[in-house]
This record gives sequence, C-alpha cells and structure tokens, in this order.
Amino acid sequence: MLFLDILLNKKKIAGILIETSSYLKNKIKWVIIGIGLNLINFPELKENNFKASSLKKEKILIEKDVFTDLFLKIFFKNYSLWKKKGFNFVKNKWMSNIYKKNNNITIKHQNNYVKGKLINLLINGGIKLEIRNKTKVFFYGDQVL
Repeated sequence: MLFLDILLNKKKIAGILIETSSYLKNKIKWVIIGIGLNLINFPELKENNFKASSLKKEKILIEKDVFTDLFLKIFFKNYSLWKKKGFNFVKNKWMSNIYKKNNNITIKHQNNYVKGKLINLLINGGIKLEIRNKTKVFFYGDQVL
C-alpha cells in the first residue's frame, strides 16, 4: 500500500492511496486508487508534518463538478499514456514534480526511522534512498520529513 500527499504551498490539500495485488508472473492483477481532495474544508492534522489546507483557503475556487470533470479528463489521458508508453513515462513525469527529490527525507519503516536521500521511484513501486553512501529500497513506509 502506498500513501502519497499532495502539497500546495507546503500544505497538504489532498492524499492518494494506491493498493495493488501481488505480482503474478511480473503482472499486477488489480490496482485500487483512492483520492481525497480538500476543496472547501480540511481536517486538523496532529501526526503529520504538514499543515492541512484546502483549495478554497489557498484562494483557488472551483466547483466540485467542474473539478471532477477536469480531473477525470486528465486522469484518463494519463492512463492512456501509461498504456501506450508504459509506466516509466508516467513515473518520469511524476518524478519531475516530486517534493524533496535528491534531498534528505525520513521515513518510518517497521517502527524505525530511516533517513536518506530520495533518489528515485522504482517501476515496482519501491522508493530508492541513499543511506550512508549505499542505496536501499523500501516498499512501504510513512514519510516523516
């Protein structure tokens, strides 16, 4: 399971949850994606390093139906690109916008805190960190910053 935060002005305005089946002959059988966006309201986050916000608080006003239509249009455009050009194409687009790339991050992994330089997202969903001049791959963990 992978959790991603979406930031605007260093504040969390959305989150994405991605869960996949186990690999079967190097193929994923299914993917579930859950997305939450704070259009108007936002929760108080007690265990997150970012303050939460909403599009409205950040002075971005958009109606729910307009946003949904735009989101679905862009989502399926990127899905089509993924099917035509493969995951690496989409991954490279994502990596070009990632927060903290080539900077130190801290993740909580199996009740331990691990600090390292964020190097890359792997095609199998893993995250590659450089820790004390060695690379290590993690498949799950909560980013702490």
